Amino acid sequence: MVYGNLLSAAFYLQKFNIMKNFVLLVLIMAIGLSGFRTNDTRTITGTVISIDDNLPIPGATVKVKGTTIGTQTTTIGKFSLKVP
Repeated sequence: MVYGNLLSAAFYLQKFNIMKNFVLLVLIMAIGLSGFRTNDTRTITGTVISIDDNLPIPGATVKVKGTTIGTQTTTIGKFSLKVP
């Protein structure tokens, strides 16, 4: 009888370990795949103005430092950039 109880307990522990490993695998995959979002961009907007007279500067170049991302201001000094 004791042998049957030991087999039953061993089977239960084995089933529990498989389930625990499965849950851990799912969690690791979910955390790992969360970094692969493709549309993770922000839009930066603003107005470029002159320090001297606070007037907007049309045609000024606005760049993100260290990248090739950039744009020019509109005729009223406004700009919009999509950055990662």
